[in-house]
Amino acid sequence: MRKAFFVSGLLVAIMLAFLAGLTVNMRRPQPVDDQAFNEVFNHIMNYHYTNPEEETLWRGAIDGMIRALGDDFSHYYDAAEARQYEEAQGESFVGIGVTVQNVDEQVVINSIFPESPAERAGLMVGDIIRFVDGVDYLNRSYIETVFSVRGEEGSTVEIGIERPGVPDIINLIIVRERIENPSVTYRVIGSGGYQFGYIKINMFGNETADNFKAAIDDLESQNIQGLIVDVRDNGGGDLFSVVNIMNYLLPIRNNLFSIEFFAQGTSQTQYYHSADDHEKDYPVTVLINQHSASAAEVFASVMYEVAEYPLIGQTTFGKGTVQTRIPMTNVPGDYLHITRGVWRTTNGNWVHFDGGTNGYEPQIKVEQNPAFLIPPLFIRAGESFAFNDVHPQIENAQKMLNALGYTVRTDGYFDSNMQDILEQFQLLNNLESTATLNPETAQFLNESMLAYRQDASNDLQLSEALDYLISQND
Repeated sequence: MRKAFFVSGLLVAIMLAFLAGLTVNMRRPQPVDDQAFNEVFNHIMNYHYTNPEEETLWRGAIDGMIRALGDDFSHYYDAAEARQYEEAQGESFVGIGVTVQNVDEQVVINSIFPESPAERAGLMVGDIIRFVDGVDYLNRSYIETVFSVRGEEGSTVEIGIERPGVPDIINLIIVRERIENPSVTYRVIGSGGYQFGYIKINMFGNETADNFKAAIDDLESQNIQGLIVDVRDNGGGDLFSVVNIMNYLLPIRNNLFSIEFFAQGTSQTQYYHSADDHEKDYPVTVLINQHSASAAEVFASVMYEVAEYPLIGQTTFGKGTVQTRIPMTNVPGDYLHITRGVWRTTNGNWVHFDGGTNGYEPQIKVEQNPAFLIPPLFIRAGESFAFNDVHPQIENAQKMLNALGYTVRTDGYFDSNMQDILEQFQLLNNLESTATLNPETAQFLNESMLAYRQDASNDLQLSEALDYLISQND
């Protein structure tokens, strides 16, 4: 079973109305099961050499039930974890400034926020968070590791990471900060003599629909002649938010999508509808990629199947299940985040990676620029690479230099040509001319690549979307 998913929002909520008046008809275990559980529990409490706390065993029993489901998207959150989850759906959060993926219960860094504590500390995409404050999380759950990294603003956390190509654990002390995490950003892009609106939805959170409405109103006041909605790298979020955003873009139609959920021992179906007619008089397209998941896939599929707005990019992740949070009545503040069912597209398809269509296919397939996949450079203070050295960091720097218009080899060997090119790069950017790959030069290369990726002409998928809008206006 594929286990990679973003912490930033692959968990999508079914409307809370589904829960009103419903009680799950659970089968009580046979007496022998109760007796066996109680006997094991008592033996552990009375004889295990660690003298465990009762609360620890009960939480372990709960977690064991959830693990027995074989469902990576169901979790039990205590009050502190529930608060952190809620905060993650807002426009800012306290942390170190990374998004992560679950890869076989390992926490793998997927992206790093610019100017964040993580970026300043030198964390890189692809790093695996292995230790937190000296505790080895190798045999703990993904969600435990994620929540241990979070904490109070201004507090410090020691992160021990495994990095491909580096034999030893890299330990970094990082101060947690409040990270601005806007769910919606937008701008006007001029191309081919036209003005097009561009809206990036990073997640579907509590304020996303209102922010989207403000963005589209502002763009339309500037007389845009087309719109690109970008849900690449969007891991999902709140289904209410998705439906509200659709209401700003779609014509009236009886069925947008449906959710088949389980309640009181039977399967039921909930259909979603658009509330009003907001069909646009300009062309619209949607950008997706392999990290568009869950609610982002709901959004993309409806945009195409209802309004026939074409999807451009790469096949989506393929998460076709939906979750809801059930508050614990006996433990105030705790929640059970449980998978309640599956969602289906307007045409009745299931996009799930396990038994479904394995993602949603774009109408216009475009692979991204390989330069966008180059991980940032990390060189410790006082270290540098020079002529005749071989190292993965040198290889990353070589790829960056080639993307920026220089010509160097890309096998990680520091030859005389790279020595000359680095000296040129340093002189052109007012850096100390050392002809070595040092921390200052690495940081400037990272910043140069950030600017490179922000240039629409280097984003092959965005460029294709602009070409599409131009063709619809010509």
